[in-house]
Amino acid sequence: MQAARFMVEGHSGGMDATFVQMGVIAAAYLVAVAATPIASWIVGQGRSVGRDEGLDGMRGAAAVAVVGCHLNQYMCAFLGYTNPFIGDHLGILAVQLFFALTGYLFTDRAIIGRIDPFAFYVNRMRRILPLYVFVVITALAIALSYSWKTVAPLDHTLREALSVLAFGLWKSDELWFRGINMLSLVGIAWTLSYE
Repeated sequence: MQAARFMVEGHSGGMDATFVQMGVIAAAYLVAVAATPIASWIVGQGRSVGRDEGLDGMRGAAAVAVVGCHLNQYMCAFLGYTNPFIGDHLGILAVQLFFALTGYLFTDRAIIGRIDPFAFYVNRMRRILPLYVFVVITALAIALSYSWKTVAPLDHTLREALSVLAFGLWKSDELWFRGINMLSLVGIAWTLSYE
């Protein structure tokens, strides 16, 4: 029933919206598969002994589905589709799967005494921070390219840039850089780096 209602609500036809959503999600997976070797090389991580690669792979697939869900929402809004039904449901399922698998893996490691809290947090920072900084710098570059005609004092621009960089550490309801609302750029960027 919900799917039938979605088909009626689509901008120029339900089938168009369905194909757009399936294409966005498929593109997210293709990019993830292509970027995996590069990301492993940047982070310097090879195969770890004792890791359950199947479950880690399922967590990775769920994380990509969440990113695909967010990209799908932006794409549907951009194209004028009123209900990103497929992507939203895939995202909800992926979040539940990701956290269930993560909880299982960490509990299993904690029970057998294989979690070193210091190493755990260092590894998380090594994985998340480089990508986060990269996407924030990319978002700032995009904003600068759109606002290059805007005249603003350098100290004000630097304060706004630092605010954008710190957004992932403490979130705020408003985030501006040179007159551009950065939540639309950094919101998805933080999701990408976090996932």
